[in-house]
Amino acid sequence: MKKAGNKYGYLFHIIILFMMMTPIFFDDGGIFNSLGYESRGYPISLMIAPLYLLLFLNGRALIHHVNLIILAILFIIPFIIFNIMNNIYFSTILIGIYILPMIAGYAASVIFRNIISEIGFQRLMVYACFPVSVITIIWLSFQISNILVVGRADGSVWDIFVIYQVYVYWPTALAIFLCLQIGYKGKLATFNLIVMGLGILATGAREPLLFCFAYIFFAFIFMRDIKRLKLLVFWLIIITCAAVVLFIYFPDTTVVLKIMRQLSGEQGLTAGRLEVAVQFNWSDISPFIGTGFSEAGIFGTPHNQYLELYYRGGFIALSSLALVVKNIVFSEYKSHSVRAVLFTIMIISFNINTPLRSPYIAVIIWFLFFSNIKFLSWKKYNATNYSRPFIRRNSHYRNPKASG
Repeated sequence: MKKAGNKYGYLFHIIILFMMMTPIFFDDGGIFNSLGYESRGYPISLMIAPLYLLLFLNGRALIHHVNLIILAILFIIPFIIFNIMNNIYFSTILIGIYILPMIAGYAASVIFRNIISEIGFQRLMVYACFPVSVITIIWLSFQISNILVVGRADGSVWDIFVIYQVYVYWPTALAIFLCLQIGYKGKLATFNLIVMGLGILATGAREPLLFCFAYIFFAFIFMRDIKRLKLLVFWLIIITCAAVVLFIYFPDTTVVLKIMRQLSGEQGLTAGRLEVAVQFNWSDISPFIGTGFSEAGIFGTPHNQYLELYYRGGFIALSSLALVVKNIVFSEYKSHSVRAVLFTIMIISFNINTPLRSPYIAVIIWFLFFSNIKFLSWKKYNATNYSRPFIRRNSHYRNPKASG
């Protein structure tokens, strides 16, 4: 019976990791079709969200959920107020896009808390990123013609594994996964690094390159281990050399052409993002509740997470992000690597795109956040009475304590 419980525990966690990390999307008709430019779908990681009900009903005190509840309320208040005042533009699409990934990320963080305590968060991420590396290899093999003709890899594999840059933010995901491998020794981590590095170059995107350089900068600041610092210097040299080779020997690749257009002033340093943000009707929205996450105003994004939340939910929704940023800056961390990743997301990704509006990458970001930050009630209710996942009774993990 004990061995059977162990097997079920392993299988459950493998399934959750696969669901959270794998870019498999579905739409109302079943398997997601990524051929249309405006095509949209829902990642399978959102299926983790209903597990939150099991966590909630497992005898936990309400105070244990205060982290998630406060953040969710700051999104829901503008939605409710706006639709009470003006229900003509009522829609649950945007509020669902923001709330469901938050719930899924929180549920996953609680499910994996004991495992993180035993094997370490970065080691867990090395294991979790292996299937992503396998999918990246499959994806790249399907994109050879696009790389040769268009200069970049895009599109999907069998319309199931969707690597659709606009919606999935696949380059950002690859950058996060790659940075979580840096500093961890082992063949698997090295394999992930190489594959994800090739994937980033194939996308032709600039954000992941900037993300990796910013991560190394923050990691230098936070880490005090000489061996790790030497490893970071090594990878900085490797990335720099790779960039030099790319510019000298492959000047016609998409990413090189984009960077050269920016440096020459042809495209501008903002890559057109500032021009997009100016088009939004900022003066016509309520400063407190924005457009209430409704269909009012412009449905697109200003390519900035801070501006996006102000536009959708005013200062009330923006205060949720202020709370997140405050805890990223001032909290204690189990992993300096994760701290550097979260800082990079806050400084780079939030100022270039709107990753919290993309369900696939948002689930991963919320998982990183809730898994690593001592936030609100965690300081009062320590890890001993908080770290019991709902599967613990049938689990093989013996350690009753999990570091906050």
